Order: sequence, then C-alpha cells, then structure tokens
Amino acid sequence: MAEFTRRKLLRTVGIASVGTVGLGTASEPVSRAVATQAGAGGSEQWTVEMDSNVVASPTVVDRTVYVPSANGALSALHAGTGSVEWTFEDGVNSRGAVAVLDGTVYYADRNESLYALDADTGEQQWRFETETGVYAAPTTAYGTVYLSDQFRGVYAVDAESGDQEWSVETEAFSDVAPAVVGQSVYLADDDGVVYAFDAETGEQRWRSKIATSFEDLIYAPPTVADETVYVGWGNARINAIDAESGDEEWEYHAGNDIRTTPTVYDGTVFVGGRYLLALDADTGDLQWQTEWMNRSTGGVIGSSPTVADGVVYAAESLYDGENLYAIDADTGEERWKYNVDSGFGDAPIVVSGTVYVGTTARDDADQSPRMLALTAGVSGHSNGSRVRHGTLGHHFLAAGRESAVTATPTPAPDSTGTNTPGTATGESAVTASQSATDTDGESATTEGSRSETTSESGPGFSVGATLSALGGMGYLLSRRWNDEL
Repeated sequence: MAEFTRRKLLRTVGIASVGTVGLGTASEPVSRAVATQAGAGGSEQWTVEMDSNVVASPTVVDRTVYVPSANGALSALHAGTGSVEWTFEDGVNSRGAVAVLDGTVYYADRNESLYALDADTGEQQWRFETETGVYAAPTTAYGTVYLSDQFRGVYAVDAESGDQEWSVETEAFSDVAPAVVGQSVYLADDDGVVYAFDAETGEQRWRSKIATSFEDLIYAPPTVADETVYVGWGNARINAIDAESGDEEWEYHAGNDIRTTPTVYDGTVFVGGRYLLALDADTGDLQWQTEWMNRSTGGVIGSSPTVADGVVYAAESLYDGENLYAIDADTGEERWKYNVDSGFGDAPIVVSGTVYVGTTARDDADQSPRMLALTAGVSGHSNGSRVRHGTLGHHFLAAGRESAVTATPTPAPDSTGTNTPGTATGESAVTASQSATDTDGESATTEGSRSETTSESGPGFSVGATLSALGGMGYLLSRRWNDEL
C-alpha cells in the first residue's frame, strides 16, 4: 500500500537618484495577430519592440504587463494590445521582476534602490535605499516588501511607507529573490546555505548548509510547496528541504548545472538544466526529462518553467537562437515551440490563455528586443508554486495578498493563484479559491492566510456545492478578463 504522506494529505485538502515617468520607452505594437483556433499555441497576438533587452520575467496584474529592461526602464503595457500605458526610468539596470500589491508596483534595481510606484500612472510614491545593489525581484506579503541585496542579506520594508522593518545578513552574498510562505522567509546564498527567517521579526529559524564544494552556487530562488523547500544548485543537484526544520528530504543529481527556479505543480517538481526535468515532489524520482530537446538542438533550459492547465512553458538557450516550448506536463512531449533569433530574457508567464515573455538581442541577430504575447494553447493561467508565491513575477490572480492577518497560518485548500503566503498545498489545476479571486487583484479567498479556519460541520452549502459555485464564478471572471482585453 502506498504511503500516505503529509504532502499528499495537504494536496488532497487542497536616495542617489530619482526616476522619471514618461511614454515612449517601448514602441507601439508592431504586429497584431487575428484570433486563433481554440487549442492552437505559439501564434503571435502582439509584439512590441523594446529599446533595451528585457531582463526579467513580466508581471501581469489588472490587464497590465510590467516589463523591466536592461536600460533601467520599467514599461507598463496593456495586456490585450501591447500599447504603452506608462514608463518609469531611473537609468540603472534592473535584473528582477516587479511585485504588484494593492495598486502599487515594487521595483528594485542595481542602484541600491527599491521603488514604490503607482500602478496606474507610474508615479513614484517612495524610494528605499539598500546598502548594495539589488539583483533579484522583491516579494510582497502581509503588507511588507522582502528583498535581498547582493552583499547584505534580506530586508523587510513596510509596503505603504517604505520604512525598514528589519534586516539580516547572510553568510555570503545573495542575488536571488526570497520566497515568503506562512510565517517564514526562505533565502539562499552563494555559499550553498538555505535560510528560514521569521517573516515578522527577521529572527533566523534555521540554516541548512548542504553545499559540498565551491561550485555549489545557487543561481535562482528556491520555491516552496507542501511544507518543503526546493532549490537547484550549480553543481547539478536539486534538493528538497523540510520547510519547518531545515532537514534534507531528498537529493537528485541532474548531471549538469541547475540555473533556474523549480516550480511545483500537482505533485511534480519542474526544473530546467540541460534538460527540462520532471521529478516526483515527494521522493525526487525522475518522471521524465526532455532528452529529445537537447539531442536535436544542443541547448539548455535557460529560464524558470511555468505551468498552466497541465502544460509546462520553458525557454531553451541555443547558439543560433532560442526556442520557447510548450510541453505536456504528464508526458514531457512537445506541444508547440516558438523560435526567436536572439534570446529570451527570463521566465514566461501565462494569463488567461496568453503567454507573455520578453526577449533580448544579440549582436549577430537581426531581431530587436521584444515583448511577446503568444497564444498558449490552453485557457488558464500559470499556477505553479513559483508564480503563486510571487517569485520572479506573478499575475493578477496572485496580487491579492492583503487578507485578514492573525497569529498563526493554517492549512487551507490550494488556491493556486492567490499570493497570500501560507501552508502550500500542492499545485493542482485552477481551483475554488483562485476562482473566487477578482480579476482586479482583490482576493476574496486566500490560500494559507493567517486567519483561523475550521473544518467542523455546520449549516450552509456542502463542500461540493460550494466548489461548484466557485468554479462557475471562476469561469465568469475568466470571461470578464477576456472581454475587457
């Protein structure tokens, strides 16, 4: 008889410079494709030429795509047309995606700055100065912005005022984004150490040093699901660490460097290296790998994967261009691919059947940097752990993290879209509490919020009826999103 693990149970239940604002950093859309057949994938809906390389994952909230560029500009594009809504420029290279919470965009750059911008206008609300440059995306939770700077460690900054709440130093520099789940902030550094800090106080809860050599560098943030932290290493390993104790649960040797953030979806860890790998989240056993991809092209997976409706989207780096692949999450088989002559800036994201991804330009390529909107071939949204917790970028279903906050996080049915940290309960398909999330980013039901819940019987609708009703609401909300685009 198969062991009924804790994770299976959880799955079952569920100020040196000031920026300026203007228009014109991104060009108007250069193409607009006609509607494609349902189920088709990889067709262009629109493309926008950018003035500089897109260097981070896009964030899509309230029908706006936020796109960081290498020249220090942040562009806000309309999700349905690609038209420019506003730009914010500070002239300093940014390497991380933005976080969006309650109508505010949080944007960090390598000029020792974290900005809070009005999501509608791009106007600066405040600026927080770090000790060294920020090379990673900020993460928002409980009214706080968490970010790491390269040499300091991690900061907690009040999201409304920009005042520092606390900061802690790590043993080595860290240029990856923190993951915030439940009451903990998880961070990795370049000495191969993974930390858990108290989200409210910054007190260290545990540290886990599982590096064995100088090559054990961490190139991408960890992710968290079902009370487990998953992290990839430069020495070709993926580790699962107990989120409560810091003890190692399993280790998988991939055979080559892991430079992307894992994402967990429906009990499977997807991570990119030489191949795209699918590992059992409980055991680390290999389910499949895309050997066909590397054999035919000689590339590696250069961006963190995202998962929507049972399809994995990931970009492959090549010597003569790059491919964005849509791959069946169950079998590892290719569904479609989209090729560019240059490269992809970072991880794609899927919102309401559209893949958003940015590109970079190479000296030997004809294509300029672009922001792309492609037909996904599915109708849903990214709902793996990376997106759900707002690491490297997220979408409108993950922007409503400001829910009721009390003392203790409790397990809740998996929202797969709300970005309220809590006990991660697996990455199943879009479910009830995601469906109850308003398309303007106002979360009606949040996963693992710090408010108490009860499972006792009582008057009201049955669970089945409630889920059915919420599922219908999700359909209507998805239609609303599409209609408004």
